[in-house]
Amino acid sequence: MGPVPEPHGGRGTVVTRVVARALAEAAVSTRPNTADACAYRSCDLGRAIHRRRMSLEAWTKAGWLRAHGTQAGEVRHLAAVAAGDLVSAADPRHAAALRFEYAYNAALKACLIALYAERRRPGRVSDVHHRIIRSLPLTLGPDLEVAADYLDACRDRRDRLERPEEAAKITDDDANALRETAGDLLASVDTWLRARHPDLMEA
Repeated sequence: MGPVPEPHGGRGTVVTRVVARALAEAAVSTRPNTADACAYRSCDLGRAIHRRRMSLEAWTKAGWLRAHGTQAGEVRHLAAVAAGDLVSAADPRHAAALRFEYAYNAALKACLIALYAERRRPGRVSDVHHRIIRSLPLTLGPDLEVAADYLDACRDRRDRLERPEEAAKITDDDANALRETAGDLLASVDTWLRARHPDLMEA
C-alpha cells in the first residue's frame, strides 16, 4: 500500500490550521473520560506505552476486540453508509454541527471497515468509538497515529454536540476539515482493501 494521506490531505492552510487546533485542544483538555482513554491520551508517556503494546492480537486478548468472520457484504454495507454520510456532510443546507457529525460518522465507518477487514470487531467496551478510532494504526499502519489523534479529538467534540453551546462552536472550517479527512481516509481504505483483502471487494 502506498503512503496514506495526512489527515488534511495536504490541501489548504485553512484545513491545516483546523486540524492543528483540534489536536492542540485535545492535548490540553482535562475533560473527564473513561479511565483507559484518559490514560492513553493525557500524556506522552501514556501514548508511548500505548504504541509499544498495540497489536490486534493484544487488543483481542484484552477484550477490546473480538474475532469476526467478516463477509464481503458487510464491508459493502459499511462503505455505502459512509458514502452517504459524506454526501450529507457536504450538504450546505445542514448546519455546521450536523455536517461535522455526518463527517465524523463517515470517518468512523472507514476505521470500522479496516477493522472488519482484519476479521475483528469491537468488543463489549464502554468506549467503543475510541477503540474503533485507535485501532486505525493497527490496521492501516503506524503512520495513521496522527490521523487517529485528530479523529479522537473530533470524537470528543462530537460527544458534546448535544449541548447547544458546544454545537455552536463548530464552524464551517471544522466541518469541512473533518469531511476532507473522512474522504481521504475512505479512499485510502479502499486502496488498502484492494491490495490486502481483495476477497472482500468481490460483488
